[in-house]
Amino acid sequence: MKFQPSGDVFSLGALLYEIAMGETPQLGKANLIASTGRDARLCQIIMKCLETDPSKRFQRARQVRDELRKLTRTGIWPFKNKNAIAPVELSVLPKTLYPPSCTFCEYCGLADPSSHAGYCKKCRVPLRVGRVAIGPENQEKEFFLYSDETIIGSSANCHFSLKDIKDKDGVSPQHLRIFRRKTGLWAEAVVKDADNTLVNRRKIVGPVELLDGDTIEIGTTSIKFTLKDAC
Repeated sequence: MKFQPSGDVFSLGALLYEIAMGETPQLGKANLIASTGRDARLCQIIMKCLETDPSKRFQRARQVRDELRKLTRTGIWPFKNKNAIAPVELSVLPKTLYPPSCTFCEYCGLADPSSHAGYCKKCRVPLRVGRVAIGPENQEKEFFLYSDETIIGSSANCHFSLKDIKDKDGVSPQHLRIFRRKTGLWAEAVVKDADNTLVNRRKIVGPVELLDGDTIEIGTTSIKFTLKDAC
């Protein structure tokens, strides 16, 4: 059987389980950790790493890292007891530096195109915005992705049009769809039988979740994807 990166994810999950529980996990019984009173978010991460079906695990170690980082991001709310004092009024929180239609919460999935707040009103953490760019760093062409759906292709009618690139080989009029699914941004090829769409040099039809720093290749065109705080 060909080894997959999900095997390393399973090993990482087993290590986290041993740290949390003091014992080696039994295959198929990782959910025992959920009844120990530990942080439910941490338990969910560990259980997903230890899924017996490899396709249901995190597919990249970076995904585990990013989920663990979320456990320590408290935004501007430093109190363990959220009822200790009245929440800060949203009107005094930082505003988004980007179009409100591009921002979303990576914790709960909130996306409110009518609000200019840079923080999630529920989770009290900075909203996030996805960005794609092509070209050399000092001359790159950039675009901030809509939180619901962005179409990339060679047509001038696309949200992010590649009509001005020098080499259009392999770029369909509507080539790539990037959309929000719950708390993340995902990509899929619009033309399902095409085989010239890659994420980190792996061919995709989709959908596949995009992570900060991913490289998307459409034909001979390379696009950089990043995630950043909206304020």
